[in-house]
Amino acid sequence: MKLLAIVMIRGTAKAPHVVRDTLEMLGLKEPNNCVFLPDSPGFMGMLKLCKDHVTWGEVSQKVLEVSLKRWARVGSRRPTEDEWKKAGSWSGVSKHLAEGKTLRGLGFNKTLRLHPPRGGYKSVKRPFNAGGDLGNRGDKVNQLLEKMI
Repeated sequence: MKLLAIVMIRGTAKAPHVVRDTLEMLGLKEPNNCVFLPDSPGFMGMLKLCKDHVTWGEVSQKVLEVSLKRWARVGSRRPTEDEWKKAGSWSGVSKHLAEGKTLRGLGFNKTLRLHPPRGGYKSVKRPFNAGGDLGNRGDKVNQLLEKMI
């Protein structure tokens, strides 16, 4: 099963309650937050509902590994070597995520709090296929995540 990286681009000011609740269920509370979820019909329905606030796409193994090493947290601190060993290898972590489980099941925070991308966003009001940053990016989400790491 594919693994999706979902990044919140816009805030929730003046957003409908349904969109706010959906973003909260996904684990996205602030702009530049990122979660990794499996590509399932349930999550895709949630993404279509809040497509005006997030961008998503299939994440590569390399970008997943680098982003977890840099941004994974246990509470407010970085994980220790023992906590990484308990989580297993990187392939084990990605399998765990692809099975529909979250980082929380491994003892980490569910959400990664990333920096804004170097060079900024193109447009936070237009969809990706119209030259903006919102919606489904496909595998180009890896380029965005590399700019945010």
